[in-house]
This record gives sequence, structure tokens and C-alpha cells, in this order.
Amino acid sequence: MKKLVSFILIFLLFFLIYIIARDKKEFLFEKEVFKFGEVTADKRRRVVSFKADILKNEGDVLFLIYLHGYKWLKENSAVVSDAKLLDLQKALAFIDWELWEEIRDSQKTKRTSAVKIVMKQGKIQSTAEEFLKNEESDIYNIIFPGSPYFDAIVLYGPESNLCGTCPLYPVEKEVIMKKMKNPKGVSLSEKIKAFDKNKPVTVHIYVPE
Repeated sequence: MKKLVSFILIFLLFFLIYIIARDKKEFLFEKEVFKFGEVTADKRRRVVSFKADILKNEGDVLFLIYLHGYKWLKENSAVVSDAKLLDLQKALAFIDWELWEEIRDSQKTKRTSAVKIVMKQGKIQSTAEEFLKNEESDIYNIIFPGSPYFDAIVLYGPESNLCGTCPLYPVEKEVIMKKMKNPKGVSLSEKIKAFDKNKPVTVHIYVPE
């Protein structure tokens, strides 16, 4: 009888350990994928994703992709998302904090150069670089990553309309334009015309190891 009771207790103990381990594994897996507003960050696959619309498919732009934040850049971009730039920053930091610091500080390193941005629409997909005629396009002229000087006011401050007469606005624009890798902007290639302007695209940012 004692052996039976011992066997049952040991069985229950192992079963309890199995349940706890399984639940912990599922919890950790769930935390590998996190949503920041409309931006999804998959830490296991090291990819950030969000939806956007193509508003311009020819001519020149300052940046290829715009995320909600610095509103004066919206009309100077080709692909526009309602997702917030602040949420993109959080998603990148969630996946790789050190890489995000390099991007935030406008450092050009092997890893920032290895960031791959792909756009998909149904069965069609293309790298962001293929949308541009410039030979040396990188993340810094594909997406404006923000500014350590003005993020606290623009991204963390209360929502407001673009104010061209505000005292800070001309300073903000001047500083950002001076820090841009290509202040003259980038030219859109014919490749972007393969995408339907009336349908949304999904932008995937692949973060290197």
C-alpha cells in the first residue's frame, strides 16, 4: 500500500512539474511576439511589421516610408503608415536594444547596413532598396528613425496639428535636414509601380543578429 501511495505521489509530482514547465514555455513564447500599437515585434524571428499605403509612386522623396510622428515629413514620403514612429522605436529596441541605439545615434555600422526592409502586397514583394534609384540606399533614407533632440516633444508630447509658425518648428526642420544622410532626397524607381496604390502593403523590417 505504501508503495502505491509513493508511486501516486511521485506521479503527481512529475505531472505538476510538467504542467508548470509547459505553461512557462508557452508564456515565454507568447512574450517573443509583442504588439506596440499597430507595430508587431517578433523577437524570435527578429522582424518588425506594420501596415502602410502607397501615396506616391514616382518622383523624389525625402524618405521612402513615413510613420506617424514628424508630420511635415508625411508629404515628403512615398509610403505612409498610420502606425506611430514611437511604436516602431519601441519595437526595434524590444528586439535589439544595442542596434536601436546605433540607429538612434545615426551610426553607420555593419549591423545598421544589414537591416533589411521588405514590402509585401499579396504575392508581390520587393526590398525597399529596389524602390529607390539611389545605389547606396540604407535605413536612414528609407525610414526617418527619429531625433534625440526633438522626440521628447514631437513623439511624447500631446497630439497636435502641424504648426509651421511655431518657434521650434524651423529649428527642428533645419537640424533634421542637416543630419540627413541624403538631404536632397531619393528618387523612386519604376519597381514601385508594380504595387497597387489602392491596396495596403505590409512592411517588414528584418533585424540582423
